[in-house]
Amino acid sequence: MGSGEDPNEARVVRMPRSVAEEVAASLAARPHSPEALVFTAPHGWAAQSGPAPLPDGLRFYDLRHTCASLLIAQGTSIRAVQAQLGHATASITVDTYGHLFPSEMEALADRLEMVRDVALAKRARTQHGPADNRLGEPAGG
Repeated sequence: MGSGEDPNEARVVRMPRSVAEEVAASLAARPHSPEALVFTAPHGWAAQSGPAPLPDGLRFYDLRHTCASLLIAQGTSIRAVQAQLGHATASITVDTYGHLFPSEMEALADRLEMVRDVALAKRARTQHGPADNRLGEPAGG
């Protein structure tokens, strides 16, 4: 867990349907209760026949970072990544994963240019009135 997270706080974690189906199949074969933990092995998955460890050098926290990276790469908002990871604040998410968010500076300049163009076009229309289009003639002609 990163700072700003309560490891004992319950939360819903969304996962792809295929992963949910695999987890459900594994859990169906073992006794469980609403309070039971899904990940009960210190370094891996508690499967029907016992803990199924993650590959050497891979930690659950690495899977968490991969999830965050994939979400960000798909254009997920900071608030949604925050909720998925259980961060107490969006600033924790930004401090940890901000470097993964693509730069928007070029797109920002382009959007500001579009806003300016629209504003100038509106101003021109209101200063000169509606276009004259009598008898189907082209406006301004």
